[in-house]
Amino acid sequence: VSFDVIQHVPSPHAMLTEAHRVLRGGGHIILTYPFLYPECDVRDFHRWTVEGMHEALVAHGFEIVRARRRGGALFAWVCWVIWMIQHLVPGQRQSWRARRNLGSYLRAGVLAALTLPVELLGWIALGLDRVLPSQGMYMGACVLARKTLDTKADGAPR
Repeated sequence: VSFDVIQHVPSPHAMLTEAHRVLRGGGHIILTYPFLYPECDVRDFHRWTVEGMHEALVAHGFEIVRARRRGGALFAWVCWVIWMIQHLVPGQRQSWRARRNLGSYLRAGVLAALTLPVELLGWIALGLDRVLPSQGMYMGACVLARKTLDTKADGAPR
């Protein structure tokens, strides 16, 4: 399982190779990743389309069981608004790993109050995006893939 991690790995090829190596034949991997999303405050290297991740996984000996986009144009817009709110409040560049103090708790409270209404709109946007056609604008995706059973003795795909 890898939830929004692969974009932070300098060599996603090495990560997928290792995932293939440690899974037994027929084993599954669940992977989520961003597509349209701003850089975060830690190492951030890559973005994939659904088709791009499909190709990467197949090249590493996986078959796609299911792939699904995260939202669509409306959800992308809501996420952009939330990102703007978060960056208008001073202190954004402090990492989540930084020491907590009164200011950081106040900032978190202000952000929660400002973003809560927009977060609720995000749920509505997700629902609407499910019925509206998606034309290449989505926040990311989730994919379930299975290690193919047809592998060499060293675990590499045939």
